[in-house]
Amino acid sequence: MPSCGFLAVGPRSISTAGTLIDLLCRHVHSEIVGEPVKEWLLAITEPVIVTIDLLALLIVVGSTLEAFFNTCYRLFAPTSGHEWRQVWLHYARWLVAALTFQLAADIIETSVTTGWEALGRIAIIAVIRTFLNHYLEKDIAEVRERRGAREQEPV
Repeated sequence: MPSCGFLAVGPRSISTAGTLIDLLCRHVHSEIVGEPVKEWLLAITEPVIVTIDLLALLIVVGSTLEAFFNTCYRLFAPTSGHEWRQVWLHYARWLVAALTFQLAADIIETSVTTGWEALGRIAIIAVIRTFLNHYLEKDIAEVRERRGAREQEPV
């Protein structure tokens, strides 16, 4: 069986202990980062992650309440389609901000988590944020074009 210094490589060792990458990561992690450093890193990152997630939650709750009250107001006041769009664009901007905060917390979490679950979560949030950001930018560009067209119309 071939060996690379610290790790015996063969079909049996890989199938019983996990993938080669997992084995390598565990070995390098345990050699470079000792237990006291690992405990210190966990002690620092966990409160930071919770704080960032709390900020994201506050952004979502605050922006949802703002959108709700703006929507209720506009139900009873004469409102143009442009004003409705502005309410939803403003709300979408805040949701993108919250998703960005969640992505930051997940990036920090992946520095202390070696599991695939954390990587999957960060990938999902990144994809959602990317699509939301794309469509938000598209809507903002449409609103700018409409404003430009209205300003250029002869009176």
